Amino acid sequence: MAKKKKSEPSFEFPEFDRSEWLVKEVRDSKAGLFSIVWALLMGLASWQIALATEQARYGLLFGFAACFSIVKVLPLVIDTSSFERKNWAGPILTSVFAWLGFFILLSNPPFSDIAPPRVGGLDFYVDDGDNWNTTMSPPDGTQLLFVVDLRDNREVTGARLALQEGTEGVLVAGGTYVLLQPLATDNEWDIEAAYGWYFMLDEGLDSGSYTVRITAFDEQGNEKQRSYLLDIA
Repeated sequence: MAKKKKSEPSFEFPEFDRSEWLVKEVRDSKAGLFSIVWALLMGLASWQIALATEQARYGLLFGFAACFSIVKVLPLVIDTSSFERKNWAGPILTSVFAWLGFFILLSNPPFSDIAPPRVGGLDFYVDDGDNWNTTMSPPDGTQLLFVVDLRDNREVTGARLALQEGTEGVLVAGGTYVLLQPLATDNEWDIEAAYGWYFMLDEGLDSGSYTVRITAFDEQGNEKQRSYLLDIA
């Protein structure tokens, strides 16, 4: 005689508690809005710290730490007693991304300019009789044209060049350094460099290994320095 199959209880969805759902939604919305407001305040404070110290990293370190401090600040504004660990991910991430976006916005024109200029590649040009061409190892005693790529998120206002052989500085045009000039589009050497700055060394250099040091400045006083190696054959 076949055994009767036991009847399995049918699955029932849990009863939807609308009031509890509304409480959670309101709580999460308040947490999200406060996270944005907190991020904007911390972004403003980070920006002021960066301007005061002239070091963007201090503003970044402060802001990043302040975003995580929302774990201590948020309970003072809303009831977080029912928060689980996963519930904190939303306010923290919202605060971090909103703060970072606001800080980057304030740190760039037209609000301010805390980033130094970018010093790109340096090319050495010599006259081969017909044209001015780049070379990796210029000959000694010949005219040498230095062209360096300088850029800024607003404007590069000045740049200088210094030479060093070993540990000794080399006089350039009678001084310890020379000022670079913007390279015009229709320059006499027919060199195309959209962001080029140049210096012409008429007397050339003796054979040896040199260090070329370029320092660029922008209108906010930020500066960037970069060194290059130059071998004179």
